[in-house]
Amino acid sequence: MVKKTIDSFFKKRDACNSETSTPHIISNTDTSVPKVQEQRPHKSPRIEDKEVHTTSLERDPGLRPLMWDYPINQLSSLLRLYNPTCTVLGKIIEDGSTYSQRGEACVAYDLLTSFEFVFILHLLKEIMEITDILCQALQQKQDIVNAMHLVAGTKTLIQNLRENG
Repeated sequence: MVKKTIDSFFKKRDACNSETSTPHIISNTDTSVPKVQEQRPHKSPRIEDKEVHTTSLERDPGLRPLMWDYPINQLSSLLRLYNPTCTVLGKIIEDGSTYSQRGEACVAYDLLTSFEFVFILHLLKEIMEITDILCQALQQKQDIVNAMHLVAGTKTLIQNLRENG
């Protein structure tokens, strides 16, 4: 077993290998291992502040369409695809190639056909139809009086939906 002194851990490698180091330290260095100085990564050139014009970069909110730009038909497409989706899941349950595939299809089918999912889907459709007219009216700044009437009407319709379903 090779004994090392505590100060040998704090010396540079080259200092440990030199003749001036303590005589009881044995150094077995492999010449195939590159030195630390040779392994440093190449430095990239520094970018100056004046080279990047951040004022001309587009930000994410400007790229996304506004909420009321999405058509109400996207929710209707969910309703139109409901039956075909249930049919496909039913076929996977019957003819799935693995147990896990059939099990996942069964769980998805149970969730899609649950009362809670169907109720929320129809509730969303009703609310989106009510608020679609309101959003279109609020986009037109010149028709503020009509927008105020639509806000009152929307509140009444949502209250009616809450009370009577």
